[in-house]
Amino acid sequence: MTQMLASVVDSQEAEMVIRAGADIIDLKNPHNGALGALPIEQIHAIVEQVAQRSPVSATIGDLPPDPQRVTKAVSKVACTGVNYVKVGFFSNENLDSCLQSIARITGTQ
Repeated sequence: MTQMLASVVDSQEAEMVIRAGADIIDLKNPHNGALGALPIEQIHAIVEQVAQRSPVSATIGDLPPDPQRVTKAVSKVACTGVNYVKVGFFSNENLDSCLQSIARITGTQ
C-alpha cells in the first residue's frame, strides 16, 4: 500500500494537504537545512490543529551528533504530540551513542 507524506511549514499548508488526501503530515522547514526544524510552539500548534485527522511527523533539525543535544531535541519534539519524531544523522560520528541515548528515552532498548 502506497501512502503520501506531505511536508509542510505552517498550518495553512497542513490544511491544504489534508484536503488533498495526504496520509502523513510532515513538519519541517527546508530553509533551515535538509531536516530543518520548526519552532516547538509551531509544531505543537499544528498538531492541535490537525487534531488527529492525520498522523504528524516532525524533525528535530540538522543537529551535530551529540547524544545529549539529540536526546533533548527528541524529547522536546515528542512532547508536542507528534506521532513520529524524525532524526537525521549526517555521519557515523557518535552514531551508536546517539542511538543508545534515544533508545533509553523511547523505551526501545
